[in-house]
Amino acid sequence: MNNSRLAIREANNFSMNSTDFCVYFRYLYSHLQNNLSQDEILEFFKQISVDMENFILSKYQQEKKYRKSRQDELFEKFIAALRLHCSTEHSLKFYADKLFVSPQYLSKVVKDVSGKTASVWIAEFVLLEAKALLTHTNLTIQEVGFNMGFADQSSFGKFFKKNVGMSPKKFIQQLA
Repeated sequence: MNNSRLAIREANNFSMNSTDFCVYFRYLYSHLQNNLSQDEILEFFKQISVDMENFILSKYQQEKKYRKSRQDELFEKFIAALRLHCSTEHSLKFYADKLFVSPQYLSKVVKDVSGKTASVWIAEFVLLEAKALLTHTNLTIQEVGFNMGFADQSSFGKFFKKNVGMSPKKFIQQLA
């Protein structure tokens, strides 16, 4: 995987057009075909998340041709912190404290910049990682819940069902 990581990072070009972007992700996906370990798969998905975020932000900034406002910078820092800590930290207060702002201010800025509340962003990141773990690892639902920072399988199941519309078990069964 070390050679693959080097190749992935070399292919990383945030000014690419949409066709190049699709080709790039097909290239990344091809690495999943190589029976990677769970850690390598998680690293792969984290890299995809970073690349997608950077691509979307760069396209947005190119179209807007603007200088970043303080709100835009705070939003980007929020997303970066969320990417790093979403697997264990689910509270708005944690991210607000990390960014030295109040939870209310962070939520307002995130909503103004992105159109979604900070809580929605947190839930989406947590769900994305949980789905990746459920789909691409052999971890049990309980282990996924524990790895995602939930106190027990029940709280993870309730969170998952509330946001996805089905239990983690049904989600896994639906994929099979």
